[in-house]
Amino acid sequence: MSRDEAAGDAWRLADAYAQERAAARENAPVYDEAYETPYWTSERKSFVDAFARHAARRGIDVRTARILDVGTGTGNLLARLRDAGARKLVGADISEEMLAIARRKFPDVEFLVGPIEETRAPATFDAAVGFSVLHHLPDLGLFFDWLATTLRPGGVFAFSDGNAKSVLLHARRRWLVWGSVYPVHKPMRLLNRSRLARVPEMHEPRFYSEIHRALTAEELTGALPPTLEASTFSRGILAPTFNNALVDRPIDGAILRAARIIDRVLPFEGDALTIHGARR
Repeated sequence: MSRDEAAGDAWRLADAYAQERAAARENAPVYDEAYETPYWTSERKSFVDAFARHAARRGIDVRTARILDVGTGTGNLLARLRDAGARKLVGADISEEMLAIARRKFPDVEFLVGPIEETRAPATFDAAVGFSVLHHLPDLGLFFDWLATTLRPGGVFAFSDGNAKSVLLHARRRWLVWGSVYPVHKPMRLLNRSRLARVPEMHEPRFYSEIHRALTAEELTGALPPTLEASTFSRGILAPTFNNALVDRPIDGAILRAARIIDRVLPFEGDALTIHGARR
């Protein structure tokens, strides 16, 4: 790589980081209201449960493991990790505004601020997790190289992120989902409309940087260095469609649980990609 190419890459990274900081600054005041809804709360719990099972298969007990939460934001995943018994937690995020909220929630947790790839974190972590964060990273290869030096040998990482090949993102196939969900989705939106109206909408461009995008399994695994191994699977078709229809009443919870049960047997590309892997 020439000096000019290296300078160009450095400039693009700096610009991406600046955009992410600006977007997070907009997100921080309303983030919990927007993303602590029943769907997202259940997503985080499901992810942490899967992570704990995978870690146990690798001989790692989340109750005693030192765990890094990448892109911790306001600390919502930390809460689910605590519920699972984890105590040695470290959160990392690019946004000081997000971390200010997380620190108030978890005054006993250590936090690292700055671009994750520039964070000085020697190989002292038994595990790393990242929930809905990879699509915010400008250079996946750079991140995974960093991760490989951060995990202890045999350490586990688990991530869940949006799937660019999801059936929900393809108009020709989307009717397969909506044809079955709409008869329930529509009346639930009407029933819950007053409470849903108070939930912040996060679709405006100012909440996201230019690099914000859905990813493919091939893109993720292709960025892995030789020191990391991973497998991916996609999950979740019906449950994500209820994200903007349900609140926290018992009937809403029952609908969400039913959608998750059906999702386990559906053969379609899911809305989320989950990666389970380890450092070699």
